[in-house]
Amino acid sequence: MKSAQTPALASTHHPLGEQGLWHTPGKKIPEKQQLPAYIQSIAHALIRAGMDESQAIATAIAAVKRWASGSGNVHPEVRQAAQSAVREFEDLKASHH
Repeated sequence: MKSAQTPALASTHHPLGEQGLWHTPGKKIPEKQQLPAYIQSIAHALIRAGMDESQAIATAIAAVKRWASGSGNVHPEVRQAAQSAVREFEDLKASHH
């Protein structure tokens, strides 16, 4: 599976919700954080298909992790975008511990 839009989906942010990721900014994290662009893009597509926001985000994260690990019939460009999104997401999570 490959989308000609993968590069744009992986690099253009479309924020979800009204607050930053994990309610940032805050004392520990002074700037507003957001999910990686690729995860946001996938979540927005799932929301347009009728999923609620929290389910769409969880589903998008699970899909990106699956694609990054090599599961599924995905094009190398999609796998690379997924791997970058997973790294970015893991770095964001680590910043909150």
